[in-house]
This record gives sequence, structure tokens and C-alpha cells, in this order.
Amino acid sequence: LGIPCDVTQEADVQHLFATAAEELGGIDVLINNAGLGGTALLHEMTDDQWSIVLDVTLNGTFRCTRAAPHHMYERGPGVIVNNAAVSGGRGHAQEERA
Repeated sequence: LGIPCDVTQEADVQHLFATAAEELGGIDVLINNAGLGGTALLHEMTDDQWSIVLDVTLNGTFRCTRAAPHHMYERGPGVIVNNAAVSGGRGHAQEERA
């Protein structure tokens, strides 16, 4: 089952969970794996570019984590796993400029 979802859109998130619960008979596990890296060098990144990174990576995780329990509570305990990229611990090297 594949359900397209833009985690920056609350309506998409609600549709994802409602459809998954209906088609699969419930939700027991959520794995938050949506993430987005920057599209510019740090010192060149605009506030708008940074806001997009945060909306996918942080707010998207929140939206899904908020939506899942509505479907999990009726079935009993569930599990939520938040996946973080290795770049969170070690970062990315930037290209050197000539």
C-alpha cells in the first residue's frame, strides 16, 4: 500500500493515517523517516530555505506523531520510532571554494 503524503500539510497527514488504518486494519507502529537537508551552503541559506527544512524534518515528525495515537489508542499500546540522519551527529562537509 502506498499513500503519498506531504508531511508539511496537515490534511495530507490526516489522510495518510485514516487511509492506512482503514486499509490495513489499524496502526500499531509509526516510523518517522521524512527528512530534508539544506539546499544551500549554511552561510548562504535564507530563512525561507531553513523554514522548509524545519517544516519537513521537525514539524512533519510532530504532525505524524500527533496523528498516530488517535489510531493506536483504540488498539492498545503502539510504537513510535523517530529516525534521525547520521548527519545530525557529524554534519556534512561543504565544498571548498577556489
